[in-house]
Amino acid sequence: MNGIQVSHWSKSKGSEQFVYDEDWLNDPQGRHTSEEQEIRSGTC
Repeated sequence: MNGIQVSHWSKSKGSEQFVYDEDWLNDPQGRHTSEEQEIRSGTC
């Protein structure tokens, strides 16, 4: 989003993982991408 990597989403054996990128979290424009996904590091 706006030239910055926002997150990583992976899927493995029926499990999904969504992780915000640290650069996105530290950017002044960084925000959650969905009302259901809090803006925090680590897995959601």
